[in-house]
Parts: sequence; structure tokens; C-alpha cells
Amino acid sequence: MFVVQDADFDAAVNALRQAGFRDAPWSYGSLRDPQFYTDKKMQDLHRKVAKEHRNIDSNSTRFLFPSSSGIEEVTRAIMLRSSYAHLSLSDAPESSFDREGAIYYPARELLLESFAKTIVREPEKNRWTTTLETWATSYLYGQLMMRDEVLDSCPEEKVREWFDNKIRRHAGGIDRITVTKWVGKKGYNGPSCDGFIPVDERIKGVHIMGGNDELKWLEKQDPVPENISRTLCPRP
Repeated sequence: MFVVQDADFDAAVNALRQAGFRDAPWSYGSLRDPQFYTDKKMQDLHRKVAKEHRNIDSNSTRFLFPSSSGIEEVTRAIMLRSSYAHLSLSDAPESSFDREGAIYYPARELLLESFAKTIVREPEKNRWTTTLETWATSYLYGQLMMRDEVLDSCPEEKVREWFDNKIRRHAGGIDRITVTKWVGKKGYNGPSCDGFIPVDERIKGVHIMGGNDELKWLEKQDPVPENISRTLCPRP
């Protein structure tokens, strides 16, 4: 998943197209192109999935990797606007990131806050908000054993209230062992994290987060396609 500054979004999308990425406009929530299915029940299911992911779909552009990459057709690169992800280099202190060349690794606290801000702005609970909640509470808070007060400094009251309620901060807490095991049940063929990675305004590049196959393909490119960098996971 890529997060790009709004001002650079069109340029970043064009950079991927020039690098051979293919448009995959179907909903983020559908693994394959719904046109692949002829069964009416499956088509209805994909329409329902698209409805529940309409906000991320309207704020993102989705691609298949280049045919020459050898990466399976169900794996996509997701370009996401920074205003939707609520995560930007210009809005957070430099100490909130680790930098290695063109790669920025957000602190786990910043990543958690970006998830929470996105969740509370969704108009209704749906499959997409459930995914975000899993990333926020099961992986970040649960697996990384983050402090209950981690978002106390967030200026948005709705964000603080959502997080406190979700972790049952004032009601005995949640079982972190159980909630962390649930992450494994969800299944993920990639690095041990997922999330929003910002783009450096000065570089105007995109930062990719993906599974091992995608990373191996990018590493083989000489040079790496212009304006594409990679990142593995947020700073522990």
C-alpha cells in the first residue's frame, strides 16, 4: 500500500503506469476483477463488497504489477491519498520517522493514530473499518504491546474515545494474547505489518509496502523503477 501527498498523487500514478503497472480499478475489497465471475450470487457479493469499501476506493488508485514481474494477478499495488490516510511528513515531527535513504518508517504510535483517525471518519461500520480495527488493535496495540495511554496526546477527542472503548481501557482491558492470535487467523502473505507509508514531498516518490514476492521483484530491477521505493514495516 502506498500513501502519496495529494499534490503529488497524479504524478505518482503516472510514474507507476510508466513503470508497467496495469490499472486494476475494481474495489479494494475484491481480490479478483468481479467481471471474472459469471455467477449472479458472486456478482451481487462483489457489489456489496464495493459498497462497503467505497471510501477507500474513491481515495485510491489500484494497479496490478507488471506482467514481467511474475507476481500473481491477485496482488495489487494500492495508491492512497495522504489526506484520507491522515498521515504526512509535514504534519508530524521528524522524530516520528526513521529514514533510510528515500524510505520513511513511521513510528508505531503515528501509524496507530492514522488508522484511528481514518476509522472515526468513516460514516458507518463496514468491512473496511473492521480491517482497520484489526490492524490497529490486534497488530499494533496487541502484538506490539503498546501502552493504553498511547493516544492520550491526540488532539481529537473522537479518536481518543474510540481507542479507549476499543481496548476497554476503563472496563478491565482486552486479552492481548487472544487478540494477537486472531491476527494469525486472518492470514497475510507478506511482512509482519501493513499500513500507511507517506511520501517525501521533496522526493515526490512513492513508498511501497508489499509481500515478499513484490519486494524481490523490485530488488531485481536495475535501476528500480523511477519514483518507487520500498518499505517493510513501521519502526518497532
